[in-house]
Amino acid sequence: MPLTLNIYWVGEMITINTFLQTSLPPQIKASTVVLNVLTIIFAFVLALILKGRFWRYAFVIGMELVLALITVLIFPIMEMILEEIMNEKMRKIGEKVRAHAKRMQEESQKTNNSQ
Repeated sequence: MPLTLNIYWVGEMITINTFLQTSLPPQIKASTVVLNVLTIIFAFVLALILKGRFWRYAFVIGMELVLALITVLIFPIMEMILEEIMNEKMRKIGEKVRAHAKRMQEESQKTNNSQ
């Protein structure tokens, strides 16, 4: 392997590693040694797989766009479904909870009045 390809591969690995490091939220960056090792290994493997080919990068970006589109479509739908389920559960048990709260308040008032 010529020296220029090795230098290009190292540069590509450093670029991927830098991108990964800056993309992580600050809370995750607390364990820096483990994080650095994991991102270096991931960048190493990714640079070996992509090998600087445009179509491979285009495929990765396309997959990210598909995942983003799925996320944008599915999360609001799941939120609406979960909200409807919670409303139905609250309709079923709401009356029992209100009755129990009323009993507890009456019991508390009786205890306070007797003292």
